[in-house]
Amino acid sequence: MTDLTLSHGFQSISYNVEFTNNKGKKLYDSNHVKNVVEIKCSNGWSYIKGSVIRQTSVTLEPWKVTLEIDETRLVFCASCGCPAGAGAKCKHIAAVIWYINNEDGTSKTSLPQEWGTPTNSAQNKYKKGKRIEDLFPRKKLKANTIVTTPVCHSTLVDSYDIFDIPCSFSNMLKVTSLSEVERECKLCLNDILDSLENQFLISSYKKHFSLILFYQKYNDINLFLASMFPLKMNEHIFYNRYIKVNQNACFNIFIETLNQSDSDLWFENRKNRISASTKAHKIRVCRNLTSVGQLHLVNTFLKETNLGKKGSINVTYGKNTEGVAIDAYKQMFDKEVIKSGLVICQFIPWLCASPDGLVLKNGKIDAVLEIKCPISCRSKPIVENGIPNLKYLLVENGILKLKKSSMYFTQCQILMYCTGLLTCEFFIYNNIEPVALTIQRDELFLTNTVKKIETFFFNYYLPELASRQLL
Repeated sequence: MTDLTLSHGFQSISYNVEFTNNKGKKLYDSNHVKNVVEIKCSNGWSYIKGSVIRQTSVTLEPWKVTLEIDETRLVFCASCGCPAGAGAKCKHIAAVIWYINNEDGTSKTSLPQEWGTPTNSAQNKYKKGKRIEDLFPRKKLKANTIVTTPVCHSTLVDSYDIFDIPCSFSNMLKVTSLSEVERECKLCLNDILDSLENQFLISSYKKHFSLILFYQKYNDINLFLASMFPLKMNEHIFYNRYIKVNQNACFNIFIETLNQSDSDLWFENRKNRISASTKAHKIRVCRNLTSVGQLHLVNTFLKETNLGKKGSINVTYGKNTEGVAIDAYKQMFDKEVIKSGLVICQFIPWLCASPDGLVLKNGKIDAVLEIKCPISCRSKPIVENGIPNLKYLLVENGILKLKKSSMYFTQCQILMYCTGLLTCEFFIYNNIEPVALTIQRDELFLTNTVKKIETFFFNYYLPELASRQLL
């Protein structure tokens, strides 16, 4: 069964987060919400994506909002491309929810019937037809019935304390009673507050990212110099234009990719680099070191991959469950976790990683968080009778460990290298009994792996990227 895409006729949704202000409704009332579509998956879940025009500038790219909904129409994960999207009360998220619950698309069934209308001769021939209101006249009011007369807005405002009633109607009256100057001042004030809120979020992330840059420098390993890999002119131009970045560019990419796979910038920057997820491990375990074997690996990285039905189901399940898993980790270990964008190594910008979260201790980044939600253990224990049900785990001397030969061990090590951290919290989640493993940084493993990745990148990956750029 294929996914169903809807652009009108949305069913109402519910959200467990209460919005304390009406900023989202104002965006909805001002027609700032555009291009909202709902994708209904065969497993009962739905995705709602929409764009919200920025209040500060309508010429900039709108903020991208994504809602993930379960079978009961409950939003269990919401994200927005704005800096405030890291929290659960983003006004752009509220605006899209308002749009879904109040959308009224015009259709033919909303208009008078235009087909099958009788001709003039037929109307003259059959004059016995009656209107609905003639067939079903209104009932006459009894003598003691109280007749209510309409009340205008100004009467409610002038004669009654309508503003003291805490309801949406009184809030609407407050807005309509404002003068044009007052409305403009209020909108300007809201924009200032939003700007200050965004600046606060950016400044807090800047503090954390500065620590990442320090860790990268302090915990760096000795690599070959780039000069040992002589570059052709087109490769040199491509490297300086698309790969090499300064600290400010690293931070901007980090901030603008906080929603990771929902960001086009995230895909663009990962494509030109070696990422921690799968590329690094495939390079490490590749046994065919000939030019043919290495170029074949390059082509597998650059071609569009089809996950297939099973792969798509696994990815969808993992993405839908990741937010729940992070909340479970924070609750189980009483940890503070912040979102992370794409982290690029400042000294070797051809290597990058996308942590699922950054764990804070005493307000400072202490560890990188990697979440796994295996669908195979959705309804069975991760470890059963002392035996792991996942092939990348093993029990050694009674201790559960992550296999060093597994792809996830390589991923954790590259995550730690890119962030400069010494610890990775590897959290495997299911509804029965989640498992947490603490992975320590392995310097020998990293030295061998990163040097092998560097050789692959400059000898094969970069030349192919540069040559395709010329086509």
